[in-house]
Amino acid sequence: MDPLIEIKTVPIEIQMKVTRAHLEYARGTAQVEISRDKGGLNIRSQPIQVNLDTFEARNSVMPTTATLIRQQAQAGVQGAYRSTDAGVSGGF
Repeated sequence: MDPLIEIKTVPIEIQMKVTRAHLEYARGTAQVEISRDKGGLNIRSQPIQVNLDTFEARNSVMPTTATLIRQQAQAGVQGAYRSTDAGVSGGF
């Protein structure tokens, strides 16, 4: 007689690549306009563009799945330590 239910598992692989933040300084030409007239000197320039890595700020407000898993795992480890410590010290 054949089994009524056959359970098959499909292995999956999850890969996470993390790169550290680094500063890239690009030397470029500044967009500056300088004009002189009898009354003085006028200097006009375009504001620079600043790219900020806001991962930590966003992650503190709305954590990513990986961060949530890491936090819950750490809480589980601490809970296990507390429960085993309470059981060992309470028994002696």
